[in-house]
Amino acid sequence: MSEFDTIIVGAGSAGCVLASRLSEDPGHRVLVLEAGPSDLHLFVRMPRAWVKLTKHPKRSWNFPVEHEKDRPRDETWARGRGLGGSSSINGMLYCRGAPEDYDSWASFGVSGWSWSDIAPVFRKIEKHQLGGNAIRGGDGPLQVSSHPLGDPLGKAILDAGASLGLEHLDDLNGDRREGIGAYTHTVDHRGRRMSAARAFLRPAMKRKNLVVRTGAQVQRILFEGQRAVGVEYLAGGKRRIARASQEVIVACGAIQSPQLLQVSGIGRPEVLSAAGVGIVAELPGVGRNFAEHLVVALPYRLAGLHGHNRRLGGLRLIGEVLRYYLAGTGLMSFGASEMGGFVRSSPDVDYADLQLSLSPYTFARGLLQGQLKLEDKPGLTIIGYALRPESRGEVTIRTPDMDDMPSIRPNWLATEHDRRTAVAMMRIMRNFVAQPALHPFVKEELWPGKALQTDDELLAAFRSTFVSGLHAVGTCRMGNDADAVVDERLRVRGLEGLRVIDASVIPVPISGNTNGPVMALAWRAADLILEERR
Repeated sequence: MSEFDTIIVGAGSAGCVLASRLSEDPGHRVLVLEAGPSDLHLFVRMPRAWVKLTKHPKRSWNFPVEHEKDRPRDETWARGRGLGGSSSINGMLYCRGAPEDYDSWASFGVSGWSWSDIAPVFRKIEKHQLGGNAIRGGDGPLQVSSHPLGDPLGKAILDAGASLGLEHLDDLNGDRREGIGAYTHTVDHRGRRMSAARAFLRPAMKRKNLVVRTGAQVQRILFEGQRAVGVEYLAGGKRRIARASQEVIVACGAIQSPQLLQVSGIGRPEVLSAAGVGIVAELPGVGRNFAEHLVVALPYRLAGLHGHNRRLGGLRLIGEVLRYYLAGTGLMSFGASEMGGFVRSSPDVDYADLQLSLSPYTFARGLLQGQLKLEDKPGLTIIGYALRPESRGEVTIRTPDMDDMPSIRPNWLATEHDRRTAVAMMRIMRNFVAQPALHPFVKEELWPGKALQTDDELLAAFRSTFVSGLHAVGTCRMGNDADAVVDERLRVRGLEGLRVIDASVIPVPISGNTNGPVMALAWRAADLILEERR
């Protein structure tokens, strides 16, 4: 048994930020428990090696998803396992999300989370390659950078966007978001992945009051009455207990945070009783409100350019790896999707609800079948994200054991809005690649092929091949209504000494990749906690 002031369960994007901020006071003892290993691995450091990490047996959780009608194959979702969580295995796209996203949270009865509250946090955490200004941060712990595609393809993509009325944006996280440009990545200025562990946790691990334990799988939260007083966890094959004199913070992500609450007796009575778990607190929203981006990739054959496929195979790949280790440059220093932008699915949409990403490579079976093996021939892939789906799913436990995978029911394409948006997105992606500026470089569409043209055909193709964006939110959402799990200070409703701080508390999908917003959310949450301490 050991005693701490604060226990943080999970060293992912949120947990790393919290550990750094909450251990600033040398008199406050903080314990971080992470089920996975250290982040010290060659593939974690090298940005382009992300394709090798999503199926890594020790560095990725692979959650099976309930099979749904009209889906021809089973799904598994990867989540980071180890220090840094998903920020140590992801494609490193750094997006802030739209100001309107954060302003909409007020409709759930919470305050303090509008864009005016969050924008200063992004500036605090960033150290942008372009330097700081009124919008970007220049002195924060999180280094971010970009690697735009060189000409002629990079210019052709910008010109294709211009022909569709899309502005060329120097910074896709700037004050204007609807347009096309180079993505920013969580890659440092020397070409190394800048995970949450590197940016926030590792500098703080020098402090004597911060203890980080890897290989520590939390089994349940311990309560005395309605107050959380610690956790029970497995480490080295032994069952251990750690006590928290002030609070336990759950930061396990949108799948495992509701799972941990449920196995600890917090949730819907029927779910808990079916799994053989006694009720500590009845909160029906735990595991509900599951929202996820829908993603589809259209691969094309490149003509007149070699693209990246050729350089990422055989002897050329060895050369790229050597170049990376000698100079920190070359393709191995690139994050996923060098260029892209944000567009509207229709003129009736208030602000951009689709995200596009373009890269000069194609996968042999690829993103469509969940296998990331590059083709031998040159290719271009355009990826579309449906950013604000209306459909909502659920995560529920089957047993009282955290080692057993929960039931995940995404409820894909359950609304007419989502189905209509899916078809519109595929047409917009096709139209982008069909612009005259790209004619010299695009030979043919490899999937689904020009024979498929009607709405019904495109929807069927989309339904059969789309994948999860791995950006889930909402399963422990904030609010003041009956389905809310945490309040505006991210305290679990009806209980004491317990918070949830991660993507699961975000009430609606973010309009962009969620890693950056989760780090900003954790920083803002730490501000609230430190304010309470004072």
